[in-house]
Amino acid sequence: MALSDILEVTQMWSKPTSSVTLSDNFRKREVKLQKAFQILTTPNAVEYDCYRSTGILEGDRFSDQFPYAFADNFSLERQSLILWQLTIDYTGELGPSEQDDNPLFAPPRIDWDDVETEEEGRGLGRTTNPDDQRRTY
Repeated sequence: MALSDILEVTQMWSKPTSSVTLSDNFRKREVKLQKAFQILTTPNAVEYDCYRSTGILEGDRFSDQFPYAFADNFSLERQSLILWQLTIDYTGELGPSEQDDNPLFAPPRIDWDDVETEEEGRGLGRTTNPDDQRRTY
């Protein structure tokens, strides 16, 4: 079949969804986005024609605002003899923001480890030299 079997491709505004998930102590921001299209075809059109008409076969990014979100799932449903609905899911990370360059905006990382130290104390068991404040046992 040829691309001429595609009569019209319309991006739907009411169907898409999106979500943002924070992980790794709020350091990693994963985004999930969606686009949906209605595709009007001739009765001879096949699935490959619909995929090719939206450009997803060339490795589709969601948009310039989300340069790290790439298409990872496609769902194509035939609604009638000449009408198809294509849903594309995108997953990726949100890119660096202005605040990511400043370490003051990053949450602190606190590691709790055991630390062994040798300390000198004052009090019991003074030696004969009053300037020497080490404990003797």
